[in-house]
Amino acid sequence: MIRTADSDSLIWSEYSEEFPGIQSEEGTVRSKRKAWGLVILSWLCMVIAPILFAIVSMFLLLVIGLSEDMSWGITGVMIYMLMFFILIAFLYIEGKLGSLWKLFELPPKKKAIALILIVSVVDFLLVVAYTIGYDFILGPPEQIELFFDPDSANNSLILALLFTSMSIGAPLVEEMFFRGYILDSLRVIHSDAVSIISSGLLFGLMHNPFFLFIGDFYTIGSASIGGFLYAWLRIQTGSLWPSIVCHFLWNTAIFVLMFA
Repeated sequence: MIRTADSDSLIWSEYSEEFPGIQSEEGTVRSKRKAWGLVILSWLCMVIAPILFAIVSMFLLLVIGLSEDMSWGITGVMIYMLMFFILIAFLYIEGKLGSLWKLFELPPKKKAIALILIVSVVDFLLVVAYTIGYDFILGPPEQIELFFDPDSANNSLILALLFTSMSIGAPLVEEMFFRGYILDSLRVIHSDAVSIISSGLLFGLMHNPFFLFIGDFYTIGSASIGGFLYAWLRIQTGSLWPSIVCHFLWNTAIFVLMFA
């Protein structure tokens, strides 16, 4: 008997019908690979595209005569606009736009407020403990200079741009991406626990993807703690608003402490 593509297909079809578990297992593996492939691709786009955009934007703004800090403030706001459009592109390609918008439905008010308070307090306590442990084991975290020119801290427009990116752009866009797109993509193929841990680590890594060469590991750890808690909060409430509020409160507190 001569085997052909058609005969092989028929044999596999009959074999699959007799042993459906094999076919379903192979399909599950393919689904996981595809889901993780899209998650990693989207994450890389969210990391690399803003870096390339920042280089071009800073160059052009400096050429027209703006200061380094003003240029960086404007660039920071535009970066989150770019990230938003990248997210929308991935959602559109995968046909998930509708599911994301549903996550903006308001959750039960009392439950949401209670969980926001609990998560915010736990986040603070865990980051304090993490900071103490990090300082004991690896030494004090590296201090990051926010401005090229110290006088920029007194420029209201530069501060307004920084606040816009830190307290508005970051909570909205990052929560939509990590607690919306990535978290739900992973929950289709993994348990909630695995999805929370994976999305949280990706969230932390995004805050310093080049930690082996620039900066240190501290920011990744502290951001990952927030990522774990915000993902859990998103699942518990079924809405993005509570995690957005927690993210807003955290970033705003940092902003106030830096410039108060």
